[in-house]
Amino acid sequence: MSKKHSKNRKKGKNALKNNVQLPLKRVKQNHPSISACMIVKNEEEFLENCLRSIAAYVDEIIIVDTGSTDNTVEIAKRFTDRVYSHPWENSFGKARNQALQYSSGDWIFQIDADEELIAVSGERMLMAVREANDADVIYVNLLCSYAKGTKKSLNKYERIFKNNGIIHYEGNIHEQVVGGTKAFYSCIELLHHGYDVNEEKALKKFERTTGLLKKEIEKDPENPVYHHFISASYYSRRMFEEAADEAVTAVVLSCSKNDVRTLFAWSYYIAAMSFYYLKRLADADKYAREALDKYPEHVDSYYVLTLVALDEDRWDDVIRSGVTFLEKLEHIRTSNKGKNILINTMNEATTVNIMIGNAYYEKGSLREMEEYYKKAHDIASEKWRTWLDIGIYHIDKSGDIELARRFLDLASGEAPEELDLWYMRAKLNKKQGLIKAEIECLKKIINIGTEDPFIYNRLLTLLIDEGILDIAMDIIQNYGPKFILNGTILCKLAVLQLEKGQAESAIKSYMTALEMNPGLFEAWASLGEIMLAMNKIADSRTFFEKALTLKNNDIGTILKLCDISSREGDIHSVVKYTDLLLKELNLPIDRMLNNLIDLKAILDEVKSRLKDNEYYQNQISAISARISQIQDQPTN
Repeated sequence: MSKKHSKNRKKGKNALKNNVQLPLKRVKQNHPSISACMIVKNEEEFLENCLRSIAAYVDEIIIVDTGSTDNTVEIAKRFTDRVYSHPWENSFGKARNQALQYSSGDWIFQIDADEELIAVSGERMLMAVREANDADVIYVNLLCSYAKGTKKSLNKYERIFKNNGIIHYEGNIHEQVVGGTKAFYSCIELLHHGYDVNEEKALKKFERTTGLLKKEIEKDPENPVYHHFISASYYSRRMFEEAADEAVTAVVLSCSKNDVRTLFAWSYYIAAMSFYYLKRLADADKYAREALDKYPEHVDSYYVLTLVALDEDRWDDVIRSGVTFLEKLEHIRTSNKGKNILINTMNEATTVNIMIGNAYYEKGSLREMEEYYKKAHDIASEKWRTWLDIGIYHIDKSGDIELARRFLDLASGEAPEELDLWYMRAKLNKKQGLIKAEIECLKKIINIGTEDPFIYNRLLTLLIDEGILDIAMDIIQNYGPKFILNGTILCKLAVLQLEKGQAESAIKSYMTALEMNPGLFEAWASLGEIMLAMNKIADSRTFFEKALTLKNNDIGTILKLCDISSREGDIHSVVKYTDLLLKELNLPIDRMLNNLIDLKAILDEVKSRLKDNEYYQNQISAISARISQIQDQPTN
């Protein structure tokens, strides 16, 4: 080997001519040197944690920035002076290759800004580059955290490879490492946080990714890889129709090309889960089983089969698929061997244990039920939530209220201030008709703190229905902006206010209700009653006439208007409203009235027809009495 060749080996064959020789502390200790290569843009949220996790284990950090406008570059420069700017050219593969050009280590370690080395993985990386022997690509375990950290997926990626000038990236989006000849599977673990970002960032990432993928599909529509990755993007946004369509396309195309890459096991999972969420259980079951025919160790498919069996009440199948899922997942966790199949269900062991426990309950095997419920609780990261989820099942599906309350009590003992728990306690009390207990749960939720308007509206409705006006008014005064008040609630409140003698408050409640919904018959009629009681006859007539336009067959409203007309001595209006009463009561109409005696006779017929309603009878008597006081005169 020539001297020149030896120097090139140490610096790495991707090194640029004028690049600076990296520190050789690893080389001097007979450790191969490692260059961490990154591409970044606006990564200030995660970058510092990433760089801090790798700084002690690599010989140089190469960062290519593609146009950051936040503090990304400043953060990067705290850890390395090897920060380079390149314009973004709509190609992740090209950007990554640009970073490789600056590297001079024996090995490249590619990491993204929203990832970090998990504890002890730095030491594992140093061991891996020593032990890889003749391998030129090292796979690491990538754990992706999503759904606010409640779920994790696992995949193996080629993130470390020889810096030999041959291995590089290809592809504009979801770029692939190409040029490797032999793989070494390590225990190195990276944690990816990029899916747990705020909605604005998630949407931007989705739009950027799907935009690039659609362009690739236009250029190469028969390539299953692009259909797979766009299905994954749709699935992440819960666009299940689109996700299912693209995942099925990826499956069909991969099968037609006899492409057995384990990437497409993920396509089967996306198709199956999308169909599950779309309530197409037969299709979900179909794609899970097809995946297992092709990839017998595919853990995710056993998870889908367990879900489907539970929804279809196939209890033996729940137990069979669930136990198989748990066994295979445990094997993966304790062994670093196996094919590169992404696992989306790393955090679902607790859920599956609960499902198996539910199946044993439905089979009447309570001892086994308790055993699996306990297993679920033992391994759960949020132990109280295990009891809550069990309680929810027995509220919503089994209907075993006693068992549901038992597990909600266990959850309360472990997490007395959790909102989700008190929501379910309120639901359970509602189901049992325990109104006062439900009220106490809702008050607890408000005291803990919630922005959910349903809680405030439900509590107010119950307080009004129970006649607890003081607390209802206190809730409105203290939490008014949190309500989505509706006319019905305000009308109920007004009734209580009237019972308490608060007429002005009731008028205000009714008027507010009508501002929200002018079509509330109850509010117009009630305002008419209040005005009549206050002897504001003209206002009362106005409100009742409006009520009659909304409900023109309401006998009570017609009688009120007839009553008001008699008070005002308006005989023509009395005749008009009496005519409406005859029509609604199916009595003869178009009669000849010669005098008020004839009118009183007709009112007596109406009174006879309404003999079962004492209130109406008294109203008609009052109207007749007023007519008697009016001087007898011809009626035209």
